Amino acid sequence: MATPATAVRPDLPAPVPEKAPHSFQDALLSFEPTEAGAKTDPIEVFSAASRETLQAIMLSRMNTVANLKKDISALISEMVEQLADAKLAEMLLNRKAVRKENGGSK
Repeated sequence: MATPATAVRPDLPAPVPEKAPHSFQDALLSFEPTEAGAKTDPIEVFSAASRETLQAIMLSRMNTVANLKKDISALISEMVEQLADAKLAEMLLNRKAVRKENGGSK
């Protein structure tokens, strides 16, 4: 009977996992700033990253930008609504003040 290709054979050494591609996190961890508290240079970190990592960084940043754009749009819509309510209240206050000055009842 044939042994499946995925079966582990005790007479053979365990397979060595392939080294994962160089990741952005690995690049950040391997970068050592020259001064305490110095910022990491993105050019050096990105230059050391693999193509797949750079693509992942790019997609992640583009996704973040899209989410920020959506959040900003929602904030602007809320701001417009609040300003409209404030202007309406101001207009009604002015209208009541004018009617009071003219001796109106409302």
